[in-house]
Amino acid sequence: MGTSRLVERGDDLARLERLVEAAAGGDGRTLTILGPAGIGKSRLLDELRGLAAERGFEVLSARGGELESGFAHGVVRQLLERRVALADPERRGALLAGAAGLARPALGLPAGEEDAGVDATFAAVHGLYWLVANLATDGPLLIAVDDVQWADAASLRFLLYLAGRLDGLPVLICMTERTSEGLDATSLTARLRGEADERVEPRALSPEGSATLLAERLGTEIQEPFAAACREATGGNPFLLAELAAALRSDGIEPTAENSGQVGVLGPESVAHSLLLRIGRRAPECMRAVEAAAVLGPDTEPEVIAALSGLDMPRAMSALNELTAIRVLAPERPVRFEHPILRAAILSDLSADRRIELHRAAASELSRRGAESGALAIHLLATDPRGDERVVAALREAARGALREGAVDEAVGYLRRALAEPPEAGSLADVQFEFGAAEWLRGERVEEAMSALRAAVEASASAELRAERVRVLARALFNSGAVADAFELLDAEVDALEREPIEREALTRLKAEHGSIGMLHPPTATRAVARLRAETPTDDRERSPADLLMLCNLAASMWQEGTASEVSALARRALAGGRLLASEGCDSFPVHQAVWILAYADDLEPADETLELAVEDARRRGSVFGFAMASGLRALVAWRRGQVRVAEAEARAGIDAGPVSPFVRPAIYGYLAFALLERGALDEAEEAIELSGCGPGLPPLIHFNPVFFARGELRFAQGRMTEALEDFAELGRRDAMLGMRNPGIPWRCGAASAHSRLGEGEAALALAREHLELAERWGTASARGEARRALGLARGEAGLADLEAAIELLRGSPARLELARGLNDLGAALRRSGSRREAREPLRESVDIARDLGATLLAERAHEELRLAGAKPRRLMFSGLESLTASERRVADAAAAGHTNREIAEALFVTPKTVENHLGRVYSKLGITSRAELAPALTSD
Repeated sequence: MGTSRLVERGDDLARLERLVEAAAGGDGRTLTILGPAGIGKSRLLDELRGLAAERGFEVLSARGGELESGFAHGVVRQLLERRVALADPERRGALLAGAAGLARPALGLPAGEEDAGVDATFAAVHGLYWLVANLATDGPLLIAVDDVQWADAASLRFLLYLAGRLDGLPVLICMTERTSEGLDATSLTARLRGEADERVEPRALSPEGSATLLAERLGTEIQEPFAAACREATGGNPFLLAELAAALRSDGIEPTAENSGQVGVLGPESVAHSLLLRIGRRAPECMRAVEAAAVLGPDTEPEVIAALSGLDMPRAMSALNELTAIRVLAPERPVRFEHPILRAAILSDLSADRRIELHRAAASELSRRGAESGALAIHLLATDPRGDERVVAALREAARGALREGAVDEAVGYLRRALAEPPEAGSLADVQFEFGAAEWLRGERVEEAMSALRAAVEASASAELRAERVRVLARALFNSGAVADAFELLDAEVDALEREPIEREALTRLKAEHGSIGMLHPPTATRAVARLRAETPTDDRERSPADLLMLCNLAASMWQEGTASEVSALARRALAGGRLLASEGCDSFPVHQAVWILAYADDLEPADETLELAVEDARRRGSVFGFAMASGLRALVAWRRGQVRVAEAEARAGIDAGPVSPFVRPAIYGYLAFALLERGALDEAEEAIELSGCGPGLPPLIHFNPVFFARGELRFAQGRMTEALEDFAELGRRDAMLGMRNPGIPWRCGAASAHSRLGEGEAALALAREHLELAERWGTASARGEARRALGLARGEAGLADLEAAIELLRGSPARLELARGLNDLGAALRRSGSRREAREPLRESVDIARDLGATLLAERAHEELRLAGAKPRRLMFSGLESLTASERRVADAAAAGHTNREIAEALFVTPKTVENHLGRVYSKLGITSRAELAPALTSD
């Protein structure tokens, strides 16, 4: 309930003006206004709206509601739904173009097929961010959210995501937050509060300020003792002072010194009492209308209030007008209260039975009017369980809608309430499954999720349904770390379902899941492989998606002991030219498993093609998980080629896109550490290893193994040979558990080099020979060349012929970094043997290749060897193209290809400002001033 002017808020207003000016200049900011109820937070927010509008801002407003916090994306809808709906078709298309299209489900708009399913929570916030960015192209924006402590979780996640990405956007976010009940240090609201650039905490009014407010409200001079008594009674709280003034006027008490004793202490209970007295003096319809308005919530149309209160429209409108006259309701329509405290006072006066009755009636009325399921759900959540299947059905529909929008917290709440109804026997298992799957997706009460999923599995009505539910339960167990339990569950279920009538595709999918999980985990790999090889046909018939998944698994099982050509052929057939990816999506582990195989088989073109499709799918769907997996494998493919800069850029792209899944984290940070090590950035590589989680607690999953090799290589570079050998030995143990007879990760080569440094020549030779034997059977030129190089180094002076053979092999492989290493080793060996002149050519070539690849450490080492060999090379300077960081080069290449900053930012899951900053540094390093000069500069020698 505002006054005509603000009292004692000059300093606060000055801060608001500064924030508006900063945001108008493209310096996005987040502001939180904190304080107890009634202190004037909403009034300051109103003033900010006015300041922003005067400065040319578009103002988007929303308010959280105590009863509406369960409505998925409720605050988002208030902010953006109407703005998008009112745009003309052309502008609406532009607003929802690109990644912003992912926001459609959150706004209640139909989503395209490409938007469904994957990583819906991230997709929603990412799409909403780009929608805001698109809106900001028209001019600066103010996003104003009152009572953010009551905002729904989905909207809070969006605000948190946006607040961290305001750099370069002309956007000011302002939120008010009530502090009367203390501040939760762990909630989403707390995290959002921590993101705020500024915090304003309006103070209680002084005695003079209190007198000014009372004089304005009562229209007469206030005597000082009376003002002091009022200030004492209210603590200087502006809202309570205004309520006190209304009560004094209603009771006819003059503000004189003699009447000071009639001013009592005013708190929430007395506000409620005073409010109810004021309403009680009006027509009887007023109480029925105000109760209906309080239950229905803000922004309700008068027609709905009339229906719920049982009044015809003339009587309802008369009641609403009277409530507006006594300043209970705001004057605008749809209907809302002047202040949330007033709504809370009405609700607190309702008996529990009366409130439940009104909420049930509200849900029924809204359903009759065709309201969406989320609007019904917030009322059904406030009713008592009665075993009503219609309530269960409505809550399930609301949960499905919330999941489509990425609002998993709200979906869990709806389904929990549906289970409490409870459902009838025929639908109980369905609700248990939906609840378990949603709770697992949320990841907060994992045991409760598992219990619900198990119950749903046991009560499945058909073999096909049981198979699908078992797959979900197995994935939940696997992702929670219970890998052996997941495998044993699948093992038993496959056996059981084979004895029942079941559709072939459903059973084959279950077998594919069994094989995929089993092979990842050494203790279960033998049984998984045996079943796979017995049950996977390898003929050339047309294959279903489930068959293709089985082929992926078979290729992975053959990778352990087959040849490169065998497993590569199987992986290609499994990927089926993109058909498997189209069926399973970018977050399918078997798809990426097949790419892994192709990478180590040196079959890099189909790997590139599949990963390009996977990245495009991830961008389209907004799947940060799929993007991170594809980026990690792109880093591996780049590493197999020796492209240090590209490997770093790909790994960083996957990491920077969003929260890195524990399933992806060890591998992607391991690939980043490889690249950093080759650049000579040992401290950064150490940090990457720490972030990977590498250590004794890392589960023995095959795709986690590269991080141990990265740490071993780092320890070798640091001169910590014993520790390096420990990591290489750990890889040996993991290979042994899998029965691995594949050169794959070349830990034996690393261990051989460490033994040589320690003077343990026999051990080095034994490991190098063992690796060579595996490489010869595997058959790729890169593996054979790598093994020959390791053997040549282990043989010392007698190893020149092996080094020469290694170089010849590596010239026919994609492994250019390994070639550069071999050339450096050969040159150094020739120099040490006295053949200084012969040493220079391989060393020069090593320097050139290493510089081209971004392998700074190797380039410097080869350069020093070249100097020792008697050459006089130019000083090794890294400038121009070579000075670009991995991320700068990636952005520069995209810009040179004709992509806009916005397109590059959407593709990399970063902000346009990040792209702009990268390009600014690129221009400076390359000595250019425009985008048109990029392509020639990037291709210059």
